[in-house]
Amino acid sequence: MDTTTNLKFKCDKFEISCRTINTVLAYLRQEGKDITSIIAGLPYDERYLTDTNNWITREIENEIFHRTAAMFDNEKILYKIALASEKLHSMGFLDYIARLIGNHQFILKQAAKLNKYFTKIHDLEIIECKTGNATIKYSIKPTYAMTLYDCYYTSGILTVLPKIWGSEPAKIWEGTCAVPIHKKGEINGRFYTVDNDGYVNEHEAVGVKTGEDDARRIGKLNPDGTFKLGNTIYGASNCLYHISWSPRKMWLRKILYDFFTKPKVLESAIEEMQRENDIIEKKYEELFIKNIELQKHYVDTINALIRVIDAKDHYTEDHSLNVSQIAEIIAQRINLGLDKIETIKQACKLHDLGKIGIKDSILLKPDKLTEEE
Repeated sequence: MDTTTNLKFKCDKFEISCRTINTVLAYLRQEGKDITSIIAGLPYDERYLTDTNNWITREIENEIFHRTAAMFDNEKILYKIALASEKLHSMGFLDYIARLIGNHQFILKQAAKLNKYFTKIHDLEIIECKTGNATIKYSIKPTYAMTLYDCYYTSGILTVLPKIWGSEPAKIWEGTCAVPIHKKGEINGRFYTVDNDGYVNEHEAVGVKTGEDDARRIGKLNPDGTFKLGNTIYGASNCLYHISWSPRKMWLRKILYDFFTKPKVLESAIEEMQRENDIIEKKYEELFIKNIELQKHYVDTINALIRVIDAKDHYTEDHSLNVSQIAEIIAQRINLGLDKIETIKQACKLHDLGKIGIKDSILLKPDKLTEEE
């Protein structure tokens, strides 16, 4: 798989948490895969992508998902990766919070709040949440498009959630799917295409792979572009997930979990919080140093401009600095804030900046200026 072509990615938005990407990369390492081809040509290195405090653009997330699916030759690999997240412990402190709470229903009710730690472009709404079942609406902001990778990964996370507390996986089915049927990939061993007239054609996956495709028409898209297949409506405005689990089995397993596992999880959570705190302190130190460097560059730039101004007109040599010092004293006497004093101090140094653009023949002319000059 060639991923080293001249790809250009923007890094101007923070849309997707690296918690998701960290899970993907952790799974690849677990499977003995070389992640070099996954991150080749991207503007971020492995260290950045595995830091759960960092964020990336939607474009980069899609590229990583696409490369991962190509590596395994499996569009549903994101579902498998999401299922593995329970054992990978790859979501940072959120993983430990979920384990300490130990209540599937409570976590689902808080899902909308927790969602913001993973994405800024998806919205999650709890339609209904009862003992043993729930309905969740998952949507994406208007300027973006839901992909099959979104669906598979989200389904996997919702499925594996009860396993965090040692219970059986949840059962999931989609009432609606925001991905059009012809972009959903393989569905129950079949692919689907849509012709120019809006008719939906069904293809056997085996036939497509062997070149013996025998497509058959199964219906036409609705006027709004949706199409119902089985119990799911594809191409809808959102994904509607129906979730069910066994409360009785979960209650019994939770007793064992609280008694044997929870103390270890608490210890691990404290260690994770300490790691998170160390990361925050390190980032603060780096930001503090960068800020000092930026201020130094700013002052150096101003001083360089002053030297250029003074070089243009030796008559006013040191004039800019003198004006700045006098203005600073006046600002202090009238009790202006420190920020305003600093702004006035630096601005006064540049009050003759316009001299740079004036010809020496005019600026240094000893005689009276002409009308044109």
